[in-house]
Amino acid sequence: MRLFIALDPPSDIRDAISDLQFPSDQIRWNNADQFHLTLAFLGEQADNQLDALCEQLAEIRFQPFELQTLDMGCFRHGALWLGFQSNPSLARLQKQLARSLYTIAIRLEHRRFHPHLTLGRSRSNPAPAVEHLQRQLNHQRFTFRVDRFLLKSSVLRQDGAVHQIEAEFLAD
Repeated sequence: MRLFIALDPPSDIRDAISDLQFPSDQIRWNNADQFHLTLAFLGEQADNQLDALCEQLAEIRFQPFELQTLDMGCFRHGALWLGFQSNPSLARLQKQLARSLYTIAIRLEHRRFHPHLTLGRSRSNPAPAVEHLQRQLNHQRFTFRVDRFLLKSSVLRQDGAVHQIEAEFLAD
């Protein structure tokens, strides 16, 4: 089972963000229901690990906090993203998750944590699309309250990934 831990913005925020998308032959846009902030990508895990993983994640304690979007950009591989303001509560939650997963022998990728929502993927130079999105955004910020994180599974399909919530973990 391909797993990851994520934060999902509320549906009204996801819908407002998807309204920024514009027709393009060069971009494959993500659906609003796919927007999430990945805290940890666990990769392929055995189905029989799910209970132990959920028990470990249930031990994570955090207080609710607010997240606000900030900037847009693109990664070298063509993913267009909407980033977030730096937030100490988010950074603490992500580090706490990484340490907790390490105790049950789940090793995470050694990448710098860059909190973002992936909006879509560009087949060519994504810079013009980012500029267009920035104009559409026009310094608008989206803010939402984080009061839970989710363990999700992902099935890769030809038309994109399908995500399913496997477990939900609430803030204190």
